[in-house]
Parts: sequence; structure tokens; C-alpha cells
Amino acid sequence: MKVNKTIIVADDHTLFREGLIRILSQFEDYSVIDVAVNGRDAEEKILSQKPDIAILDNSMPVKSGIEVIASLKELNSKTLCVILTMYTEEAYLEDAMQSGAKGYLLKDSTIDEISECLQEITEGRYFVSSKLTNYLIRRMSYPRSESHIHGLVNSLTPAELQVLKLLSQKKTSTQIAEELFISYRTVQKHRQNISAKLGLQGYNQLLFFATENEKKLKNL
Repeated sequence: MKVNKTIIVADDHTLFREGLIRILSQFEDYSVIDVAVNGRDAEEKILSQKPDIAILDNSMPVKSGIEVIASLKELNSKTLCVILTMYTEEAYLEDAMQSGAKGYLLKDSTIDEISECLQEITEGRYFVSSKLTNYLIRRMSYPRSESHIHGLVNSLTPAELQVLKLLSQKKTSTQIAEELFISYRTVQKHRQNISAKLGLQGYNQLLFFATENEKKLKNL
């Protein structure tokens, strides 16, 4: 019998917390086992219940989400932590990642992004909200010449190239599936194949590559 990944949600705003729980309940592979209303409460519940994943608001009373994650890191907690915040400033993202966060989601993230985040961190990768793509691109180095890009994508099938071009327009997997009249699962498979062929690790690196090279991809 398949066992779902367990999640603790920590947010002091009841309306938002309950809304997030309703979204998470739509995902087959995950189960919310508890909630917390402040940082200290979150830390205690994570340490005692040892969930697979913790989604923490950064602006909680008593202790911020980042402070909780830093404490958990010092205590060698195995729980994968995601910061959920309204802050788009680069400093907050850097603080979150340095504290040990595996994911950084904005509070206006789409359901697709939340799902992608959980999948990515569960598979051992990092995830950052797509609205912070430009910041991350500046910290990553990709080939810039059109001929080099052409060489990299030459191994892609026509269907994979089509998906890559739509990703460069920041379209979600659901939107791509609808536009190409294929299933969501097929889009996911194409993305995995593209990443493998281009030597990219995870959703974020693929999105960064596609976004940075949008104009070059249009010419292919």
C-alpha cells in the first residue's frame, strides 16, 4: 500500500491556512497531518511528529519561518521545509535558502506551482517561485550564442521542442497540456526528457534555461 508524504502547515492566518489545506487535499500523494499557528508551535510539532514536509509562513508570531528552519537544521531534522511568503525581495530568498529551506513559494502561487514544488523537493531538488526567475537567472550561467543553443536542443524531438518553447513563455504544465491537446502526465514526461537531454536538474533549471533563451528558441 502506497504511503502518502506527510505535511505540517504553519501559518497564523486562519483563512489562508485553511485555503492551503484545501489545495493540498487535492494532491493524491500528500496528507496534511497537523497545523501550527506560530513559529514555536511549528517547531515543536515538526520535531515531535517528523513530517516529510513542512510549509511555513515566514511572518509568524514568536518565530519566523526562516528562524524555525534554521533551528531545525541545527537539530538535524530530516523534514523538507518550504517557505511560503508574500515577499519577493531577493534578500528574503537568500536568507531562506541559507537557513536550509528547500522551497520558496509566494502566497499567490498557482496550484500547479505548489504541486511542482512538492514534487521537486521530494525528489531532492530545490524549488523557487517562477516570479523570482529573473533573480535566479542572474546567478546561473547558460550558453548565450544561438548556434550553441541550437546544438543543445538538436537532440530534442519536435514535441519536446514545442514544450520547451511554451515553457519559455512561462506557461504551466496544465496550460501546455491544454494548448497541445495532450495530457498533463505527457507534458511532465516531456519535461523530464528535456531536462535529461540538456543536462538540467529539476523544474527550476529547466524554466530558467527556457526563459533566458526565449528569443533564441523562437528561431528554431
